[in-house]
Amino acid sequence: MPDTARWVQRAWTAGLDAREMRAAPLVIYPEAAELARAMVDFERAGQRDTADRTRWLEDVEQLMSGWGVDVAEGRQALLVWLGRHRMGPPERDCPVDQRCLALALGHNRIASRTGSVSQRSCLTWQLGMAAADM
Repeated sequence: MPDTARWVQRAWTAGLDAREMRAAPLVIYPEAAELARAMVDFERAGQRDTADRTRWLEDVEQLMSGWGVDVAEGRQALLVWLGRHRMGPPERDCPVDQRCLALALGHNRIASRTGSVSQRSCLTWQLGMAAADM
């Protein structure tokens, strides 16, 4: 979403072309950090029913709208991420009164607490990849 006004302005302020790949980490950082915090908060809350997921998605879409980001484009990536973070039925190793995270189709691991970004994240997106390519 290189045409997001605030990101274009940040790139220009730094003397970069907004469409340069090397500008992206700099110009999206504040919003990316805020989105990451929202994702972590969702993970830690452990609430994954339909109402919780809908409320979280609406909250994040409201953030994106405030940033001037194309909500329709961002929504697709968020839906993919939410699809990988749903609660499943109790597993043999789970306490009887709890539900464990179910790994969605194509999701072969739970993120590590240590290591590189790719080890610590379940996100498949990489810089330069369109949300539709995830």
